Amino acid sequence: MVLDEYFIVPASVDEEDPAELISYITGTYFITDSKEQMDQLVLKAAQLKLIPFEYQDFHTQTNLCVQEIKNQIMTMSAVILLILIFASIGMVNYFIRLINERAEEFAVHMLCGAGETDLLVRISAQIGIMLLIADAVLIWQYGLALETLLAILLGFVYGAAVMIYPAVTLKKYQIMNLIRSSRS
Repeated sequence: MVLDEYFIVPASVDEEDPAELISYITGTYFITDSKEQMDQLVLKAAQLKLIPFEYQDFHTQTNLCVQEIKNQIMTMSAVILLILIFASIGMVNYFIRLINERAEEFAVHMLCGAGETDLLVRISAQIGIMLLIADAVLIWQYGLALETLLAILLGFVYGAAVMIYPAVTLKKYQIMNLIRSSRS
């Protein structure tokens, strides 16, 4: 055997401290390309009733790491999805409340000739400003990469999706209904 087939680490272990000795043993790795040598090491450790060893190839170890990363991504994605759902509900609720609180003002604008589109633009300007600020920070932080542009596009799609329900609610209001709802 040649020395370059092994991974050698200098160690200083206090043999009187069992915790330090166990962490040293469990942190020791033998790297070789010979399965027979690993079989002999596992067998010898079992015969001497030492801490049992097992061997894994790099392919198995890599697959375990990839699976762990996938699990973490799925967990983070689920949390982000929940946050997105609750944020969407909150934003839609805010815009519905805004429409209800400013019903009289919207009725006056409609009496003066403003259409539903004009009112919707006025309401959606708030979400547009929020998206522009978020996009400016995103570009400042990450530059103009493809991922950044995709995130900006998805942000605008999200903003449009959030505005669907308030737009439908605003469209069903008539001028008289807006005035009546503002008086009650």
